[in-house]
Amino acid sequence: MIKKYKTKDREKRREYEKAWRAKNKEKLAKRREENRDSINEKMREWKRENKDKVAASAKKYQEKNSEKISLRKKKWKEKNAERIWLLDKQYREENKEKELARHKKYLEENRELILQRTKDYRENNREKYLKSSLISAHRRLAVKKNKPFLWGHDAMDLMFEYFEYKCAYCNLSPHEELDHYVPISNKHTPGWVPWNHVTSCIKCNRGIGGKCAKHPDDWVAPEIRVKIKKYFQLWFLVMGQLLRNGEREKCNIHHNRKTH
Repeated sequence: MIKKYKTKDREKRREYEKAWRAKNKEKLAKRREENRDSINEKMREWKRENKDKVAASAKKYQEKNSEKISLRKKKWKEKNAERIWLLDKQYREENKEKELARHKKYLEENRELILQRTKDYRENNREKYLKSSLISAHRRLAVKKNKPFLWGHDAMDLMFEYFEYKCAYCNLSPHEELDHYVPISNKHTPGWVPWNHVTSCIKCNRGIGGKCAKHPDDWVAPEIRVKIKKYFQLWFLVMGQLLRNGEREKCNIHHNRKTH
């Protein structure tokens, strides 16, 4: 009889309980606070005894609210990006061998998939991939020659825009290579920094080879030298502004920590 009554008036009871909870929020909160440990223990015990029921309920909720859950996770990750990064870094440092083994296992099991993804990325992001390859190659050289490395996508984009995607020396040919204004072989070179990089065509860059012993100010045409110097001054202004604003970390565009 009681079971029949409960089944019949389930919706009615739910509405009544909902209204009562809304009316007695403070009372319920106080009760939960006073009996937190016992309530939590009961919940844990109930979950242990009803694992299948809990799993089915969770699965049903996830299927019904997948978009809502994804959005909530995304917002939380954006809000806690720095915390996630620090925890991830700490975990990797504490579990180096475990992470290396996991990474090695994944590479062995998914070799073909990784190669296909890499190939697809290169085809769909050709310009970005070429820039990244160029930055990586120059970083390795900087490590090898023990020179400063402050270089990245933002610096490269600014350089291309300033020189209008043309050679900085002849201003005619389209840019094909990057050139160190003060060559790396020169003892006065500042290294891989934005105020030592300019765009160059192959002809001009190859023609500079024999002049490396001299400082560029001694052989670059005056009008070209003025334009290049203005570009370098622009970078000094950008860096100075960042330092004045206390944004020192932004000055290190792909900073190479192995160099001095």
